[in-house]
Amino acid sequence: MNKFPELKYLDMRSIRHQIFYFPGARVRFESLCELKCDTSVNSSYFYGLAYLCQYIQRLVIVNTDPSDYHGASKLIEVQKNLKYFEWKDDHDIYAPGPDGDSYKEVLFALEESANTINHLVLDFKFTDHTSPKVIPKLH
Repeated sequence: MNKFPELKYLDMRSIRHQIFYFPGARVRFESLCELKCDTSVNSSYFYGLAYLCQYIQRLVIVNTDPSDYHGASKLIEVQKNLKYFEWKDDHDIYAPGPDGDSYKEVLFALEESANTINHLVLDFKFTDHTSPKVIPKLH
């Protein structure tokens, strides 16, 4: 991590180590502007990122595991300058949340950034009853 004075772009889809715990990671991750990741990692991974990365402008999440969105939702929720957001489902499993709505947490987290987002791509394979209620707020 010390070889990089700052980190602007990171594609974490193939990284399984929690690199944000490495020495010097805090300073590097604070400057992160663009992140690509997937949901195949444990939710705690996203909590670690949420703690360090709060000024991501472009966030792309590929949903490969529909079982738990808590961490990904937290990462979305803490962003202070999110301008571009993309969510792409890449699975064939219907896994509704406890209340029958699998995307509720993600959409409510996006609602926090409704004033800054100017590009939104939602590629949901399965839509639920919350989606139509929240999406108009993201105009």
